[in-house]
Amino acid sequence: MRFIVVIICLFISLNAVANFSANGVSFSKVAVVVYGQNKLANKFARTAFTRIENILLDNGVEVLDQHKAKELKNVWKQLEDPGFFVTAETFVENTEKYAVDGVIRVYLTAESFESWGKSFSSTAIADIRFVDSEARVTAHSTTPMGVPGKPPSDGLSQSSAVVNAIQRSIDEAATKLGMEVIDYAKPRTIKFKLSEIDKPVQDVESKRIKYPDHSFDQYIAKSELKTVHESFTCHAVDPGEVLGVAGGYRKVTGFGNRTYSSRLHVIDLAEEKEILLFDTSLSDRKHSWERGARKLQDCMFINNWRYIVGLTGNHISLWDTERGINMSEIHIKQGIKRNGALDYISDGEREYIVVLKKEKPIKYFEITR
Repeated sequence: MRFIVVIICLFISLNAVANFSANGVSFSKVAVVVYGQNKLANKFARTAFTRIENILLDNGVEVLDQHKAKELKNVWKQLEDPGFFVTAETFVENTEKYAVDGVIRVYLTAESFESWGKSFSSTAIADIRFVDSEARVTAHSTTPMGVPGKPPSDGLSQSSAVVNAIQRSIDEAATKLGMEVIDYAKPRTIKFKLSEIDKPVQDVESKRIKYPDHSFDQYIAKSELKTVHESFTCHAVDPGEVLGVAGGYRKVTGFGNRTYSSRLHVIDLAEEKEILLFDTSLSDRKHSWERGARKLQDCMFINNWRYIVGLTGNHISLWDTERGINMSEIHIKQGIKRNGALDYISDGEREYIVVLKKEKPIKYFEITR
């Protein structure tokens, strides 16, 4: 029985090595050097070093300690240049005293910006390069964050957001290099909501960006059933022109009655296809509290592609396109029959959504955590 266990363990170990060497990378002791490519990345270089050190140790690779790695950086100044060509001679000349069989160079870039509710969003890119004693190089760059499928990292402080973004970039780079990441860092996100307030005390300015019309009516579903009809009501494009949204108003007839509903069609502009569908009003009987129309009066993106606001005649809703969820929905008691609209304003510290009726503000909502 003991013999069988040993064989199984040996098989797993060999299999791990085979997978680890899939990219032509094979080493037992390495030096890791991290170079921040901007001020923020340089501040968090230690975070990147610690992350990749832990991953290497999990993969059974010994890592030169930080003090000696820093010494190596000071001696081998050319490594600061991402384009520096390492030869076998220069490798031996600079690393012989450290007894390493490889050097991992990480060129790190990090960005951070303040978001709503005094929170922060951050992105990071890691350009990772491994060179062995024979000057064989393996290089990989991580894909940019801040796009659908790879959102930025959110945090209540700048540090927490940046650390999460850097950990994610290092994890991706390490995976591309052939290492197994046991505990992959997931993007940290913050859930926001709409909180109704009185009119903002300070002067505000509109931040809503108007874009030329797009032919989004083609994404409104054309039913084969004569009893189902959907009409195009509103549209918007995010500031980066990554996603678009089209509002649809559905009418279903049958058995002497009609039901109405509305929904938001989220569109990938590059792929020219619908990727999400949000129901803003369900197709059922009209309720006593509905004083307005179920038709979408207006829709818009806030700040970037991640968040959409929809306005029907009965409620306003906030949607997260990255997670595909409704984050907030508030009933508008007085209702809106027609001519409803949205605006996005700021007093420099806080952001607000304004509901307008016949071009006059009737409701204000602050975006909060």
